[in-house]
Amino acid sequence: MIAPLPPNEHERLQSLRALAILDTPPEERFDRITRLAAQIVGTPIVLISLVDEARQWFKSAVGLEATETPRDVAFCAHAILDTKVFVVPDAHVDPRFAENPLVTGAPDVRFYAGAPLSLSDGVRIGTLCAIDTQSRTLAEHERNALVDLAQIVVDELHLRKHVVDLKATRAALETTSNELRRANESLEQFAHIASHDLRAPLTTMINLADLALERVEPGGGIELQMIRKAAGQLESVVAGYRRLSRLQLAEPQRRQISALIEAARSEEGTAEIIEITGDAEVFCDPGLMCSAFVNLLRNAAHHGSGGVHINTVANDDAVVVRFSNPIAGTLEVDQTVFAPFRRLTRNGEGTGLGLAIVDRVTKLHGGTATASSSDSSFTIELCVPAGRTKP
Repeated sequence: MIAPLPPNEHERLQSLRALAILDTPPEERFDRITRLAAQIVGTPIVLISLVDEARQWFKSAVGLEATETPRDVAFCAHAILDTKVFVVPDAHVDPRFAENPLVTGAPDVRFYAGAPLSLSDGVRIGTLCAIDTQSRTLAEHERNALVDLAQIVVDELHLRKHVVDLKATRAALETTSNELRRANESLEQFAHIASHDLRAPLTTMINLADLALERVEPGGGIELQMIRKAAGQLESVVAGYRRLSRLQLAEPQRRQISALIEAARSEEGTAEIIEITGDAEVFCDPGLMCSAFVNLLRNAAHHGSGGVHINTVANDDAVVVRFSNPIAGTLEVDQTVFAPFRRLTRNGEGTGLGLAIVDRVTKLHGGTATASSSDSSFTIELCVPAGRTKP
């Protein structure tokens, strides 16, 4: 007798396919369960059987060399119709199976007991089944053991699926990471070439504008002055992009945050530092880290309405440095402020590369940069590894 299809057959097959288990090689985690079941129940054959559209396929088998049989003759196709253990004490006298080729021929099934494999959503995809060539009954403790071991099979199936998904996610992330790395390298190469090619004509334009301005009457040459100013701004952008594309981590050294801040505050165009609290040691490229601090102080000078407050806190793993400065009005801030050419205000000065350089330097040191604002202040927070390990 051919077993009818379960009422949820479509969903059942979807759940089975989602496990990505069919036609996979043997695995010790499942073979261990079938060996244990054979010892407990005492049958020569024990199978982990998964029923798809046309067959029952054996993920693990004790006492049987076949890897699958047609679904039409599968005892397991009957077993998945109920939640209870399906038991056939003697197939020779059971009208459903007496003429079954698995009974009349090899492997000469007489006794069958199958515990359904019910997934977390209640879908039954197969069985853990025990088979004997002699008729017999199933003791209560044997029935309970089959049920428990079937649940362990299900747990292993779920765990295996999680591992498969994690590996797929990791592979996708690695692919994405490699693509981003290659794109970043191409962008850096383009930036380097473009900035190099633009320097000469920009220098010529600036020199010609300066020369022409020397020949005009005082107060005249407004258009030339505008050209000269625009060329100077473009030169700053090109120089900044060139610096951004060439940022590379040199041999790290141990430095105190306070020493790096003192070096940065001596640069031109930086904001006044009102207060410095806390200190810590970092393992860093001093030149790059100092340049990040310089850009933060210059950013504060451009967009702040007062001096900068710098606070450093540290634990065994990380050092956090916060640059906060008062602002007039409100800034709409999100993490895109670290993108190249993103200015905090429409009429902001500078090249729009300062915070991009800060972000790149922080990432080169294995850290992160975040920005936030309130009604009265703007804060950039750098989090980098502590001084005992290399970035």
